[in-house]
Amino acid sequence: MSNKSWTVVKIIVISLLSIGLTILFTIIINDAVFKHTEGLVYRTETGNRYHSPGCGYLWNSAIPMGYEQAKASSLKVCSRCGSSPKGTIEVNDFGTSFCIILIAVAAITLLVLWIKSLTHKENTSTAPTTFKCVPNTSVEAPKNLGSSRPQNNPHLDRPLHQPPQTIPRENSTLIQPKPRLSLPQNGFWGIPIVDEYEKSPNDPNIEIKNNLREYPLELIRRIIGLRLTHKKYGNGTIVDISKKYIWVQFDDFEKIKTFVYPDGIVDGYLIPIKRL
Repeated sequence: MSNKSWTVVKIIVISLLSIGLTILFTIIINDAVFKHTEGLVYRTETGNRYHSPGCGYLWNSAIPMGYEQAKASSLKVCSRCGSSPKGTIEVNDFGTSFCIILIAVAAITLLVLWIKSLTHKENTSTAPTTFKCVPNTSVEAPKNLGSSRPQNNPHLDRPLHQPPQTIPRENSTLIQPKPRLSLPQNGFWGIPIVDEYEKSPNDPNIEIKNNLREYPLELIRRIIGLRLTHKKYGNGTIVDISKKYIWVQFDDFEKIKTFVYPDGIVDGYLIPIKRL
């Protein structure tokens, strides 16, 4: 059976259960609250008066009803018999019972929605604040790194506007991506910006990605504040970065998006608007 058929079956079953429960609770409330005994009188199908049992006006039709029920209605007293009750009858009020059921269901629904809204407000108040990062074009190199700073590191000692030198591994050939001619050749740290590569069974950028992952975290974090553009999300800013992920706050989206580092930039999903 398809999902659409299952949905129709569920709707039918839920509707039947709701109708059955409504009828059941209406009968229960009527028997517990509204069912009582009154004096017996009669009314006719077309007349506007109620009569005592045995009245001559009941020769054509006689519909039993309670004495108090008749007085509360718009019916008048019969001038011939005086409309005095004789005998008893059990009187039900299913209409009022049904209205009580509807009011109870509406009240429970409103209570559940109110509690849900309070819970949502509490979760919103305790959630971390989403912020938008303004790009800082005057990023300085970290200072006072202490003994943890590697000595004679050409990457940390270079000016920020210069890209690091690509250091290939021993006995390996660095595979360069093949950009389209219409795309700019100045990219992220000297790596061409591309959004398409020729189909290959292996990742043509694996060596580049491995080299970028080996950079010190202090060097990688220098690109925080870099302005990027994405085909789907538009322009955004890098707000945080690690050796595994890049977190970007896009201008038109409140939630911060997460991308894999450095694949998101090397593979062309995140395109820097300008070089560092």
